[in-house]
Parts: sequence; structure tokens; C-alpha cells
Amino acid sequence: MNTVMLYQKFTAIIISIITFFTGTLFPAKADTQVVNENGSLVTVDSLGRAVVSAGKSEKQVGIFYFMVLGEDGGNGPYNVTEIVANNPNAVLSEENWLAAGGCSVWNNAHWGEPLFGYYYAKDPWVLRKHCQMLTDAKFDFIVFDTTNSLIFEDGIENLISVWYEYMEDGRDVPKLAFYTNYLSGDTMNRIYDAFYNNAELKVKYPKLDELWFRIDDKKDAKPMIIGDTEDTALREDVRNAFYIKTNQWPYEKKKKNAFPWMEFDRLLTLDCIYRDKATGKKIMSVSAAQHNDTGNFSEAAWYGGDDHTRSWHDGARDTSENAVLYGYNLQEQWDYANALDPDIVFVTGWNEWVAMRCEPSEEQGPIVFVDNCDTECSRDCEPSAGILGDNYYMELVSNVQKFKGSTTTLPKSENVTIDIDGSFSQWQNSKITSVYRDYTNDTVDRDFRGYGELYYTDNSGRNDIANMKVCQDKDNLYFYVDTVNTLSDSNGGAWMTLFLNLNGTESGYDFCINRNAPENGKTTVETISEDGKYSKCGEAEIRFEGNKLMIKVSKADLGLSQNTSAEFSFKWADNYIDGDIMSFYTKGDAAPYGRLNYAFG
Repeated sequence: MNTVMLYQKFTAIIISIITFFTGTLFPAKADTQVVNENGSLVTVDSLGRAVVSAGKSEKQVGIFYFMVLGEDGGNGPYNVTEIVANNPNAVLSEENWLAAGGCSVWNNAHWGEPLFGYYYAKDPWVLRKHCQMLTDAKFDFIVFDTTNSLIFEDGIENLISVWYEYMEDGRDVPKLAFYTNYLSGDTMNRIYDAFYNNAELKVKYPKLDELWFRIDDKKDAKPMIIGDTEDTALREDVRNAFYIKTNQWPYEKKKKNAFPWMEFDRLLTLDCIYRDKATGKKIMSVSAAQHNDTGNFSEAAWYGGDDHTRSWHDGARDTSENAVLYGYNLQEQWDYANALDPDIVFVTGWNEWVAMRCEPSEEQGPIVFVDNCDTECSRDCEPSAGILGDNYYMELVSNVQKFKGSTTTLPKSENVTIDIDGSFSQWQNSKITSVYRDYTNDTVDRDFRGYGELYYTDNSGRNDIANMKVCQDKDNLYFYVDTVNTLSDSNGGAWMTLFLNLNGTESGYDFCINRNAPENGKTTVETISEDGKYSKCGEAEIRFEGNKLMIKVSKADLGLSQNTSAEFSFKWADNYIDGDIMSFYTKGDAAPYGRLNYAFG
């Protein structure tokens, strides 16, 4: 029996043991909560996987968040995946690497291109998108990587400004914490002075204390920070201000009261749960890939290393075509975490786009990268401009929900008929309970530099979608939307379009309303084929004035039976790129954000 078969057999035995004691690999935790707005967000991703966002839960999920982008000098950008794809011999020598456009030693390179371009982490436009994505995915906290002693004051203050704005708007934004390692005591001192005990920040953000993550939910609990409590440089006032968890590296012996950011031996040991001494909560880490064999992802990419890449599962790297798209390693990690049922899962990670090129060596090869290298040998889950798209983000949303075991729904609506020629005040009817609210102030312009000579601008934000409602009667569906300011000219193109998904397929949407400029109170209803082509199937009635718009569409035009309660998901979008679902992340305004949709019924 070969090593892979032994590994698979061992894994199966372990999972069987866990299943025996827990009753099932995925304990049934169906908990659907009724809420006043939005409900769970839903979609089907590009791989055909159903995705639902979580509801409230006592379980918590955090994610490693990296602020280094732009703080490393901003040279390049050097896209390792592209460099090697264009010149496979680049990795054979220093000379070849530099000739192919690679970076020199001690410079950072990107494993791939982010969906938002080669951005600086302090770019407020990008931070706003991150806040929406992580909030919609129901993350409870993020942990800044300050393990190399840099604390990124400007970038984190920019992030605080965005997070605070949405917290004030009633959004359940992820709370904030820090992970320290090198010069841990000194780093914790500077973090405390810069953020937690900063008089100017406290004046600017009076409720700033509410943004800090606390592992304990007691009222007087201290903010959590991760570091070395034995470091003699740690000031006593800082020690007393925090609840300090011990930093834990995956190759170190298990420490007391530790907080792990990665496990190297996930399926080879059950010793991957860390119990918090104050609360008794069980903590586990989950990651998209692990450099566990050689310690350098470049060896796994090019020189025969057997590290656990994105496509690793069942004891081996999956070499089938497009395996990297599916997040097999990440899913296996989530499955194992669900089997052990901890209280907190910490994910590595988000926006870890760059790694420093290290000194070459005979053992490691001429081109050395440690924490990430290329598309296969990297571990962050932020949407990519490359082949990964938003697959890993969708996988996160889905698995957070599975782990928390909860969803939300809106109160069941009674049938209501809307007179499309009547007043917009009809929508104040208390019988209309399908109510949705979008993030506002997310149509701000982008104006920030990126890596190298790149500079990013975007002024596609136009109509800032705020509130939406949906109702039905036996013959029709009715949709309402309003915006922060007066609606723009309806002839502006890609104007206030309504997308519907009735069949749940990965094609995205099967109906589109108001893709073309409305005329004389009418607008088009179109079907969308699997190959993205539009065909007119009817007309809807439309009315808009000021900042309000409503639509009446016949159920028959959507292939729905009369006298039956319709169920579907939908999205409003303005100034998107037609045919490009990823533009719901990057252009205009989409409600909800990105690929996710609101559910009705």
C-alpha cells in the first residue's frame, strides 16, 4: 500500500471515530432566524456550488488580514504566475529569472493579480469593498498581520474610518485584533499607543472601543491581542490593557493558551484544538494551503516539494485540469473543523498577495518564496483577477454558514397589490415584509496609486442604492428601490437594472428587467440564456421620480404560475459591465454586493 493510500485510510478512520462520537460528520444545526431586513444572501457560484450566508451564532469566525501591500516599497508589480507561464525556464537560475522580469532578492512579488488591481492596502476604495465582503460573509473578526513588527498606522487608520462608518450605520462589521511575533513586546506597546490609547482617535471615533475584538463576551472583557507574554519589553500598562493570547507557529510545540494561524499536520493529528483559558472556547485554524513539507512554497511550485497546495486533498495534490479552482484543500480543512466542532475558526487568510523573494540556496532552489508563490501555491481567499475569480470567497461564505449552522429569513409576506400609477407611499404598507437595505456611500470615486507606475481611478459610482422592497399578488411581482440622491438620467446605460434568478443555476441569472432605457412607462423583460444572450419575453411597467423607482412585472412573463407564491433571488445593479458578473464587485453599485443576491420567498 503506497503512502497516499495509507494517508487516505488513516484519514477515513479518524473521521469515522469523530463521526461515531459526535453522531455525524456535520451535526444538524438547522437554525433559521427571522429578521427585519435582508435575510440570508444566496447565490450559485461559477462552479455550480450553492452558497448561503450565515445568521447569528455563538460560534465565531475570524480571518488573517494583511496590510503590507504598498508598505514594501511598491516596486513592480512582479506577477510570479505570469512570469513563469511566459517563461518556464525563469525558475532555473538567477540570470533567467531577472531576464524574465522577475524581482531581485529581498523584493516582494505578487502570486497573482487581485481583482481590484495591484492596490495599496491603505486605498480607502478597496477597504470599503473588503468591509462589505467580510461583513456579508459573516466574519466576526479580522486579525492584522503585524508579526514582522510593522504596525501600518496609516493603513489601519484608513480601515478604521471605513469600519467605523459602517458600524455607526448599524452594520455588524468584523471586529479588529492584532497578531505579533518578532519583537512582540515592543510591537504590542506601539499598537496600544497608536490605536487603543490614542487620544486623537478616541475623539474622532467616540465608540472606537466597540471595534476591538474580545474573545470573552463579558461586559468588562479586555480586547484580545496575540503575542509573547514573556517578552521583557512589554510594558505593564499594555499587559494590563489586553487579554494576550500566545502566538503559535505551526512548526512549534503546542503552547498554553495559544492562538494558531495554521496547522501543518491537520489530518495527521487530533492535537489541533486550542482551548482558551479564560472562556474554555475551542479554537482551530483553517487555511487554503500549507507550506508544511519544505517550508517554502517555491519548492512545491517548481522543485518537487510535497507541500499542501490549494489542490491538495485525500493525501495528495490533485493534478486534474482546473483542480485549483475548487479549493479542495480549504474544503477538507473546513470539513475537519466541522467534524471537531470548535467554538472559533480562524482562517488564513485574506489579501495575502505578496511574498518576499529570499536568498537562493542549493537546497531550496535558485528562486525562493516562503509564504506564497503562484496561483497553486498561495493561500489567500480575496477575489482574483486571474482564474480563481471569486471562487474562494464564495467557498468562505458557504463554509462560515455551515460552521455557524444558522441562516436568516424575512417574515412571510401577505399578498399586496401595488398601483404602478399611484403614490410611492403604497410601499409603506406594513404587510410588505420583504425589506432589504444596501450599504450606502459605496459609490465614492477611487483615486489612489498602486504598485510601480500604476494609478487607479474609478468614477463609475452613480446611483447609490439604499433601500429595496418586494411584494406580489396572484398575477404580478412588484419591486421598489430608492437611492441616496436623485436618480440619474435613465438613458445613461446599464441604468438601475433588476436581475432575477428563478432556477438556481450557475449561469447567474435567467431574467433581466430594465436593461434597456425605459420608454413611456414601459421597460423590457428579457430571458438570459446559458451563453449570456438576451431575448425579450415581455414588458414590465415602470415608474420613477426623484430617488424612487418601482416596477410591476407579470408572473406569466417570468414563466411563473398564477396563484402560486413566487420564490427567487434578485439583484439591483447600476453602471455595471454587461455580461461581466465580476463587475458587480468593481463598477457602479450592486445590491447586494458582488455575486451574492437577496432571497425572496
